Amino acid sequence: MADKATWVVLAGGKGTRSKDPSLPKLLQNAGPANILGLLLKSLPTHEELDLVFVLKHGADVVESELSQRAREFPNATFRVLHDAGAGPVAALQTVATLPTHDTLAVVLGDTAISAPLGDYLERYFKLFAGRPAISIRQSDHLHDSNAIALDWQGSGVRHFGKGETIDSSEGTIWGMSGLMFVPSFQLEHLDDREADIATAILKGTPLSQVGFLPISHFFRDSGTPERLESIRAQLEE
Repeated sequence: MADKATWVVLAGGKGTRSKDPSLPKLLQNAGPANILGLLLKSLPTHEELDLVFVLKHGADVVESELSQRAREFPNATFRVLHDAGAGPVAALQTVATLPTHDTLAVVLGDTAISAPLGDYLERYFKLFAGRPAISIRQSDHLHDSNAIALDWQGSGVRHFGKGETIDSSEGTIWGMSGLMFVPSFQLEHLDDREADIATAILKGTPLSQVGFLPISHFFRDSGTPERLESIRAQLEE
């Protein structure tokens, strides 16, 4: 039997830079489906799923769509928590109020995903079980992303925060993507003052103990109109 995880979707942000700021990030149109539809299609629906959505902006609209979509997934449990607006790390920590599996597979709600997420979960358990891990990909907007330098063995040697000058001599540079794996017991050790979850993980865990999982499928940040248009063009080809 495959190892189990609770899938946590963090979708509380307002998306002020989105193409349509009146829509929650999860409901932005990404061509063949909205961001939520793409995510649900990417999840391993052949097995029991435990999903937690942490919502804030437009929560009632998202909950209404979730109640409709839940009928398509008889083997899934959909639960909703509300983000108090204290930042993404605090939003993730609200999950500690629920019974969950020992591993949390965390998805950022503004990431357009078309990928076999179950395969990545299996790879995580095979390579990094019991440790935090962050998905990485080759990015065309490293200046606006968290990035990591990896050595030839695939271990992290340097973290570059958003806007920080990247030194390619440090190693192979990868952008961090919108999927992370966090052991549930580590939630309380994450610093909720950090601006994003990846940074909180990296500052709360020795770099040598963090796994980095290369992504070879479609993972794209949809946070700006330009990126959303690019996503639509690529997915509608």
